[in-house]
Amino acid sequence: MKRAVIYVRESTNFQDPDSQRKECLEYCKKNSLEVVKVYQDIASGANNNRKEFLQLLQDMEEDTFDILVLWELSRSTRDFLMYKTTLIRMKELGKELYSLQEGLLTENDLDKEFSTDIVALVNSHERKRIGRRIKIRREFATREGKWMGGKAPLGYKIENNVLVIDPETAPLAKEIFQLFISGERRSDIAKKFGFQDPKKINRMLVNPVYIGKLKLNATEMINDKRIYHSDYKLVKGQHEALIDEDVFNLSVLLSKQQKREKYINGDFILPNVYSYHGDRMYPSNSIGKRVSYYRGRHSEVLIKKEYLENLVMNTLLNEMDKVSTLDSIGEFQDLEERKEFYLQELNKIERKEEKLLKKFLDERISEEMFDKLSDENKIKKEEFSIKIQEIETLQLNKAKQEDNKELVKKYIELLRNTNDRKELKKILKIIIAEIRLINDFRAIIVTNIF
Repeated sequence: MKRAVIYVRESTNFQDPDSQRKECLEYCKKNSLEVVKVYQDIASGANNNRKEFLQLLQDMEEDTFDILVLWELSRSTRDFLMYKTTLIRMKELGKELYSLQEGLLTENDLDKEFSTDIVALVNSHERKRIGRRIKIRREFATREGKWMGGKAPLGYKIENNVLVIDPETAPLAKEIFQLFISGERRSDIAKKFGFQDPKKINRMLVNPVYIGKLKLNATEMINDKRIYHSDYKLVKGQHEALIDEDVFNLSVLLSKQQKREKYINGDFILPNVYSYHGDRMYPSNSIGKRVSYYRGRHSEVLIKKEYLENLVMNTLLNEMDKVSTLDSIGEFQDLEERKEFYLQELNKIERKEEKLLKKFLDERISEEMFDKLSDENKIKKEEFSIKIQEIETLQLNKAKQEDNKELVKKYIELLRNTNDRKELKKILKIIIAEIRLINDFRAIIVTNIF
């Protein structure tokens, strides 16, 4: 009696593989096959790393069965190359492959092999079409502000497939943001609240879901690999914001700049210091002397800590005073009108895209027509986006100064009244992006707020 194994697969937990198993067992019984094992996976046919499928291939190499029984060829894999590789290996090992829908697939019949190859190619093509439709449906749902990201982020829970604020964990999420913008390191925050993986804190602090927004087209699957895009778009979600937008923007800014602190030496308070050679400078204490310096890593440049601190503080306060007393910036009426026009045109195109997506999903237009119209809309969107970006670049510096005048005043007050060096270090870390010495008595300070 031949030893048989059965392999069944469904894409999701909502599908029922029992009917496949029963029909395969019935076939084995009618044909006097001894069923030695049944393998079952809940996974996409595009994924060739399925646990039970891999175990099946290993058992085949160890000669634990004579014939593999499937309900349908597509249950084994929707990857044509994987199908051909597996089939060739089964023939080499003298194993048989039988599908209830396609029949015996390992017989030496050229016509049969050709027809099953066509079926496998169709399955592979169908898998890509299904994946594309799923992607389009997800995109459509995200455009409407629906959460499609799986598990709810900390501070939220899912009710009826909608993100809602979780009163139990929301205070914790808010505290994490406040601690971070106050100067706490992400690793310390993770340790404080018992997070095993500090990267969870990193991802959380830059996740726009906390200000009521969702990422559109941030990732996609290309050749069965997930690709991450940095040029994704943010859309308004249906859920409520948990974090103030100013707090979140500051968190994102600090996340980009905060690096692992390799040099924690005494009470040095200045971040990211560079010499006039462009060399990064680090804290240094003279051996046998009670003098502290900032010293270049690859050069002999050094400058006393107290002197550099006074230089930086005076320069910073002078620049901040200038910004805080600026007259109101004009609104650039002409630029605003042009920008508003381009935004309206961009919105029109996006509404067209949504209608186009709906027509395609409702199968009212062909895939070819959908691709053609999508490409046309994409070109128009890029043109208007470039024009909007040009206008925003012109407005950025003055608009940024105007928006941040109150923030500047707040930090001036803090800098002038803070005697605690530990607290001062936290404030400077928030304000200063980098300090670049021009010479021994002049420094340029690049800040995060003007």
